[in-house]
Amino acid sequence: MKRIPFFAIAVFLTLCFAAELLSAQVTVTPVHAFTGPNGSNPRAPLVKGSDGNFYGTTSIGGSGTVNPFGTVFRVSPNGSFTSLYSFSFQVTGNEPYAGLMQASDGNFYGTTRGSGSYNGNLFRLTPSGTFTELHAFGGFFGGDDGAHPEAELVQASDGNLYGVTHDNSFGGGVVFRISPTGANFMKLIQLPGGANSYSNLVEG
Repeated sequence: MKRIPFFAIAVFLTLCFAAELLSAQVTVTPVHAFTGPNGSNPRAPLVKGSDGNFYGTTSIGGSGTVNPFGTVFRVSPNGSFTSLYSFSFQVTGNEPYAGLMQASDGNFYGTTRGSGSYNGNLFRLTPSGTFTELHAFGGFFGGDDGAHPEAELVQASDGNLYGVTHDNSFGGGVVFRISPTGANFMKLIQLPGGANSYSNLVEG
């Protein structure tokens, strides 16, 4: 009796499984269509808040009167959409490429890639939409605290927020720590030149 190679069996089963997936009916239901006033070009993943709603950012658009460059929004599981905040270019930051992170205090924390100093900022937003800038990065024009953060923040077991920036005036980005109140900002690591991080950190 001729034996069938295990590899051939594995390929056959894989093809059968793929065919089963293709034959299955998948229903996609649009929940919200973004337009300029309520933001556009969402780049980051959503985060599920403790209230059961989903929160996210758009990198451009919004209702701001001065060069609207991104929004923060809330959408319920049934599709009810609320625009919580619109960024204005040099006033409160612009282009939030990263998603939000809900901390243990119930507030959301995020970053923008640009700001009045063109380096980006770190902000806090309450679930009702109250905005507070916690730190303005200045590391692309002579500073050493980093610039242009594009990754989500993470809250570690010590209660502090940790993140990375894409750039710095010294070459690569930086790894930083800051408290939820905005105090005690500290650059922890200077990444070497060319090490421009786009990804968020994880606590091991």
